[in-house]
Amino acid sequence: MRAHTGKTRAARIRELAARLEKGEDVQARDLKIVLTAEQYEEYQRRWQEQLDHRNAKKPTDVSQYESLLQEALLSYAKFDRYSGKGSSRSNLIVNRSQRTQNLKNTADRLFEEALEFLNVATLRDPNIEGWFDRRLDFRPDSDLSIDPVGMPRVITSRSADNLSSRKASFSLKSKRELKLEILREALEPLASKTMDGEVKERGERLRAMAGRFGRDL
Repeated sequence: MRAHTGKTRAARIRELAARLEKGEDVQARDLKIVLTAEQYEEYQRRWQEQLDHRNAKKPTDVSQYESLLQEALLSYAKFDRYSGKGSSRSNLIVNRSQRTQNLKNTADRLFEEALEFLNVATLRDPNIEGWFDRRLDFRPDSDLSIDPVGMPRVITSRSADNLSSRKASFSLKSKRELKLEILREALEPLASKTMDGEVKERGERLRAMAGRFGRDL
């Protein structure tokens, strides 16, 4: 197979990158042709890292916290539904008010128990913080709060209150995204060399033209 020159290799990389940007696929054999052995090895290493992230096992404490949080969220939803109801009879309004407060107290208690569990869990293993969508700061003046919005979410959660996505937190990338990343990195030094070569070639042409003009005068 004929080797690419610097210019043709850069052009081929741009072509493959353009295909990926349009959502098309690029085969591994095409990558091997335009990448150096070291660059292709780096691509394989990064893809294996992506696979390792995808297969990461959730720690037991994280799963248990999720169960506690879910129980608290269900309790809060019950309170929320009940508090939105009304009645035209005064005695029922009074009874409903007390019932609403009891449901709120139950939800608050369950949220507090979930946070307390998570606090102890992070003392046992500080690394589990990486599984959450926000900084686990349990001080009284922190951003955490005993309500659906203020409770930490596991990064794999699909909740609208999840402050980060699993993809962002784990830096997950599709194979197409990773191929495009590798190609762009491979193109950078080639583009620089090509530009330097073009500048040098243009300078030589200008010097040649100046020489001809000088002889004609």
